[in-house]
Amino acid sequence: MFRIVTYSGAVAAAIIAAIAGLVFFLDSRPQFAFADVIKNVNDSKSVTFITKMPTIVQGTRRGVLQQKFYIQGDSYRMEIPSAQEDIQAPPDAPPIVAVLIADWQQRKAILLDYTTKTAKMIETDEKTWNGMAKAMADPVKQLRQLKEQDAERLADEDLNGVKMQVYRLKKKEIFMGLTQSPDESAKLWVDPKTGLPARIAQGEIGDKDKPFCIFEQFAWNEKLDPNLFKLEIPQGFTLKDK
Repeated sequence: MFRIVTYSGAVAAAIIAAIAGLVFFLDSRPQFAFADVIKNVNDSKSVTFITKMPTIVQGTRRGVLQQKFYIQGDSYRMEIPSAQEDIQAPPDAPPIVAVLIADWQQRKAILLDYTTKTAKMIETDEKTWNGMAKAMADPVKQLRQLKEQDAERLADEDLNGVKMQVYRLKKKEIFMGLTQSPDESAKLWVDPKTGLPARIAQGEIGDKDKPFCIFEQFAWNEKLDPNLFKLEIPQGFTLKDK
């Protein structure tokens, strides 16, 4: 009887150890250095994401402007949907209000207004183009320029049920041509499975729950339709000279 009890206890201990090892294995996540994150961004083929930024939406009422971005190589597309937080779009409103398509290499862009069915071609001098390009929300281009010393590792945080690696970005000039003051901070959440950004927030240090600008819902390396980036006037649109 003693041998049976001892044997049973040993089996139980082995099972507990195996379960503990399995839990540890499932819970373990690879840790990525910031240099690895930048390399993964550089190696990426495409990305989509949305931005959220506080603005005046109707009269003096404040709200949040949401935009969707598609980036693949030198091709760039930004969409402003009619459906916005706290805004009731008219029943006859098009799903997309406006679209900006740009090609960094050609230095050409087209702005499409779906409310008036008009298109405007943007071709300008290098200085003006560089200023416009700097203000565009392309975190990929800007992340690629960062170095290991430009980030400080913070404690991990839970994001949508996943424990993320978090970095504070120390570079003063960061996204959308914005310059950080001493009271501001940009934070980067990194997906532990892919080593790629999952969220970026820029805003006041003392008000971390209300950042000035948020980049989220990242989807990396998906195959994007080339038609999204065509610098062509859609059928039914009128070209505006100015």
